[in-house]
Amino acid sequence: MHLVTLKTAIFLTGLSRRTLWRRIATGAIAKKNKDEPLGRTQVALEGLMDDIGMSLSEEDMDLIRRADNGEPLAQGELGLMLLQAGQPERAHHWLEQAATREDPDAMHWLGRCYICGEGVEADESLGLSWITRAAARGHVISRRQVEVLRGEAG
Repeated sequence: MHLVTLKTAIFLTGLSRRTLWRRIATGAIAKKNKDEPLGRTQVALEGLMDDIGMSLSEEDMDLIRRADNGEPLAQGELGLMLLQAGQPERAHHWLEQAATREDPDAMHWLGRCYICGEGVEADESLGLSWITRAAARGHVISRRQVEVLRGEAG
């Protein structure tokens, strides 16, 4: 059984906390007791598969577990996986989590989402800000885009 926090279940499925608790109460989703550190309620990822809207491999489930544990690289990769699956609203959360932890790739993709209005309301200024931050952190594509915008491209 692959366990994730209730918060992660919400961001993966788009379901409300109340709906998830209702499903836990009916036994549709397995729950682990609150014996976890910090008292985090955990639910079985397997019980959420229909609501996630895509099939997941063992590797994908491990990625979700690592993202749930706060690993920025995994959070960014999960965001990209959700973008590729056509779920930009769900992807936004994970990209933002990784970007705020200084992951340059997540910063780049988050900026792109804001510029294109993909999963969020379009905000070109905010998007360019994220891309500029990614460039400053060494992201090659973002760096090139910033050079072009500034007229520095040769």
